[in-house]
Amino acid sequence: GMVEEREGVVGVPPGISVESFRGFLEYVYLGECGDEIGKADGREVALLSDMYLVAGLREFLLEDGGGLGGENVCAAFEFALGQVPVGVGDQSDIVAGCLKVVRKGLCVIEEVSLCGFGVEAAKGLLEARQREGRVPRRILAKQGFEFVQRWVGANGGVQGRGGVEVDEIVGMLDLGKLSRKYLTDVVEGSGLVSHDRFKEILAGVSEDTSFGREFAIEQMFGSAGMGDGQFTSLYQLAVHGEGAEQRLACVDSERFRVLILNVESGEVVAVAGSGPGGGPGELSYPHAAAFNSRGELYVSDSSNSRIQVFERNGKYLRAVGTRGSEKGQLWCPEGISFTAAGDLLVADKNNNRVQVLQEDGTFVRSVGCGKESFEPVSCCEAPDGSLVVVDRSCRVQVFDSEGRFVRRFASRGDGPGKLQSPMQVAVGAGGEIVVGDAYTVTVFTFEGKLIQRIPPTSISDAPNRPSYNSRGVCVDADGCLFVSVSDCEVFDDKESVTNVVRLT
Repeated sequence: GMVEEREGVVGVPPGISVESFRGFLEYVYLGECGDEIGKADGREVALLSDMYLVAGLREFLLEDGGGLGGENVCAAFEFALGQVPVGVGDQSDIVAGCLKVVRKGLCVIEEVSLCGFGVEAAKGLLEARQREGRVPRRILAKQGFEFVQRWVGANGGVQGRGGVEVDEIVGMLDLGKLSRKYLTDVVEGSGLVSHDRFKEILAGVSEDTSFGREFAIEQMFGSAGMGDGQFTSLYQLAVHGEGAEQRLACVDSERFRVLILNVESGEVVAVAGSGPGGGPGELSYPHAAAFNSRGELYVSDSSNSRIQVFERNGKYLRAVGTRGSEKGQLWCPEGISFTAAGDLLVADKNNNRVQVLQEDGTFVRSVGCGKESFEPVSCCEAPDGSLVVVDRSCRVQVFDSEGRFVRRFASRGDGPGKLQSPMQVAVGAGGEIVVGDAYTVTVFTFEGKLIQRIPPTSISDAPNRPSYNSRGVCVDADGCLFVSVSDCEVFDDKESVTNVVRLT
């Protein structure tokens, strides 16, 4: 304005924070390349763009990667709804921008941002997220409940908000989609649901824990991309521990690394693999991972024909095996796992055998025929000590504890009980055999009878895709399944799907 031009200074307009004005000026002079705009209050920057007639700023705020995010979406939404007095004119574009932010997940909104946030605005954001059709209903219910917990906590607890307001907003959630474990561990003691209402919800949730039950996505880890916590080409999985210490290893083969995640938080806690190559700690197209009893991570470094061992923090320890066909030598190993006694099982694919080794690589015995028709890709121990192997010929084979052949089942095809491109096998506590196969996860009894094929709607958060791979699968002590999901094809009009899901 004229005052600024005459006096040579720019004053901060009333009601605008210094942080927001700094971000505004940064945009004016630097464009979209600055950092300060991300710290600004979206509603204040919108007002400034109108006040100073800055073309393009409003559009920048509303585009992906712009000025709206978890730290300011609540303030911007209340402003746009007219619940904050400074708002004037049509703010429907800001409303749309806020709803776009929360449709990506309510977890982006931290408790501190919810302080003073009105109930009607909170209900508006919650409703927008609940309408997201491509996200499993259990995930929506879980995210919604945790959003309400943060909102109540930021505003004086249940008493501070008033019981009626809390009942209204909790009533928007389909809590019957949550697992019994989550209901009893989290919901029951939250104070947000009455005792009678909790009993009613719990009574409607199935108690079936068999592998014939209908599985639902409880949790999702990572996404497709080149970021620190993202994946490009997921292969086999491994899980270790329980509770807050439970960890999940995810082999990202084409990034030459293994990400280790804390299951409870979903955060990456360690990375194994220092990049492509053949040196210590370097990986060349790793296929599988396994934790020993101490939590050390073993990785099948397939193209280097060795197994590498890493500490819990991802630091390289040692290597096991060298390229060759003698006892204890390896040739393109794929699946690995540990027995209850602590021996290492290795699907020594190009040597057409499964090797049983001690942790230091000392040879114990070999399992399999050694013929070209036997190309094992994954192996694990059953509760009775038997060895279960899935091979590239789409067969599941069972050997006794001494390595003698017992039976085989399954074959190549796309019908019930058939396999197309198996990647990993896991065994449940009751002996159920779970195979991660192309397009599906197939579950058999220990004797080989088909229990079920878990459908795409239960495995993928984008179940309407023409095709995807469920390459890796592992089972924890509670009977939860972890499945790696990747697109088989890239579609120009779709985001790529590459993540890990936890099914309960």
